[in-house]
Amino acid sequence: MSKLDSGQHQKAIPHAQNKAFKPKNDSPQRQSNTSQHYDAFSKWLHWIMAVIIIYATIAGYGMLFVMDMPQLFHVLSTLNMSFATIASVLLIVRWGWSFFRKTPELPSTIPSTQKSIAKLAHGTIYLVMFVVFVSGFLMLKHEYPFFWLFTIPNPISNAEVNEFFFMVHRVGCATLATLVALHVAAALKHHFVSKNDVLRSMALSTSKQN
Repeated sequence: MSKLDSGQHQKAIPHAQNKAFKPKNDSPQRQSNTSQHYDAFSKWLHWIMAVIIIYATIAGYGMLFVMDMPQLFHVLSTLNMSFATIASVLLIVRWGWSFFRKTPELPSTIPSTQKSIAKLAHGTIYLVMFVVFVSGFLMLKHEYPFFWLFTIPNPISNAEVNEFFFMVHRVGCATLATLVALHVAAALKHHFVSKNDVLRSMALSTSKQN
């Protein structure tokens, strides 16, 4: 009986050890999955604002070529200001949410200098977007319709002040367009050249998370 008990005890030890170590093997993988991607709310905010900013940039410069077509100019202007109004609210929400969300860490293969530059670039984009939206409202000489639903009054009715903020808006738009182009180029470089998960961390599809 003692030999039988001893044999059963020896067989039970490896089985118990496997159970004890199993959670430890799964835990790191589970943690890496949750830390490599932004949350869904941050992703949707990012891409909705990206679409609006790209559209507003194209439409804004496109309006310069249709100034002799009043009806088309009015349509583009109304859409531009309406989407900008939405984007302004989303910018405030996104900025506030950034204090609560968990930001994924950049890959360890990226040098610390590049990480610092990336952080500075993101902060600059936020600042320039704020300048563009604020100056866009302050340059208005008249009220504007929000998607033809209701009108929003212009905050300042002073021609000189409006003209000043118009110039600020033009410079801000050109700066923002440049920063967005660099941002897109950097994201594509990470994905196709460096082959890391920086771009995938903000992708709406999460089916390839490993």
